Amino acid sequence: MADQAPGAAPAEEELSDLDGDEVLEALVAMSCPHCEHVAMHDVMGRAFWDGVDYVSNTQLSAATEWRFLQCQKCGQVCVDTRLDHGLGLTANANVTYPAARELSQDVPEALREEWDEAQICFRNGALKSCAGAVRRTVEGTCSEHGISERTLDLSLKAMLEQGVIDQTLFEWATMLRLVGNAGAHYGETISVEDVQDALSFTEALLDHIYVLRKRFEAFRTRRDARKIAANQI
Repeated sequence: MADQAPGAAPAEEELSDLDGDEVLEALVAMSCPHCEHVAMHDVMGRAFWDGVDYVSNTQLSAATEWRFLQCQKCGQVCVDTRLDHGLGLTANANVTYPAARELSQDVPEALREEWDEAQICFRNGALKSCAGAVRRTVEGTCSEHGISERTLDLSLKAMLEQGVIDQTLFEWATMLRLVGNAGAHYGETISVEDVQDALSFTEALLDHIYVLRKRFEAFRTRRDARKIAANQI
């Protein structure tokens, strides 16, 4: 392949030498984990392992393909994996580099799983599925606090009334609910920017409820204990 700028698409004359399937194998459309734009990625290299450990002659896993990809928009690289369970390589791939952001272990496992699914959907350009996972995460947050009203809107209002969230978090959660509703309805359109923001606000919501609030209480308790100790001297 001739020299080209980082992230640039293969030259037209190079692609013209490939058949349709080979062109698809040379380019991958996905959400870049760096710039978070849905863009074409050049496949810069591949590695394949049949899942067998030939030292012990043991099948350790499904056959796996790794692809080294470069984003045509920002020029940064990532690595994804596809598995073959005997029916051919899966159409959807999981990005293994860079590693996805992980929520704190203080967030309930079920909510972390929904969050992980939302990230996977976004990275694979499944925007409506991502929006749906975001909505389920908000719904799950209500459920984890023992609140399960007839509608999510009523559940969020109950969360506000009970002091679980303040007015700002209520507005965030309401907007996430609306984005999730748009993702669930046939014919509705949803933008990459809206879903990207929804992911960010979902992460912030979970961090505030399960991490920062607990951390602040520990911070305040520690300072109060110091004041008491100082007054006893």
